[in-house]
Amino acid sequence: MAIHGSVGQFNEEIEDWTAYCERLVQYFTANDIEGPDEKRRAVLLSVCGVHIYQSVRSLVSPGKPTDQSFGDIVKLVRDHSTPHLHVSCVSFCHA
Repeated sequence: MAIHGSVGQFNEEIEDWTAYCERLVQYFTANDIEGPDEKRRAVLLSVCGVHIYQSVRSLVSPGKPTDQSFGDIVKLVRDHSTPHLHVSCVSFCHA
């Protein structure tokens, strides 16, 4: 089977996590990677880069990244990397 395209490591200086995951899903589509979640998880953990992989390891500790689903890892990194404003900050800023 021919491999179409590449994704590369996540680089937060040029792309946000959501855009990276959208490109990754397109890579899955182009290469007929569907079905078992473990295959999509394996591709994500293989191509995301050392920084993201280490973050995932820390966030799921004492478990392992392979104990998580693809969707759970995507959400975990998104929630960890996206700043959350406290309600009082939002109220103050819009007052």
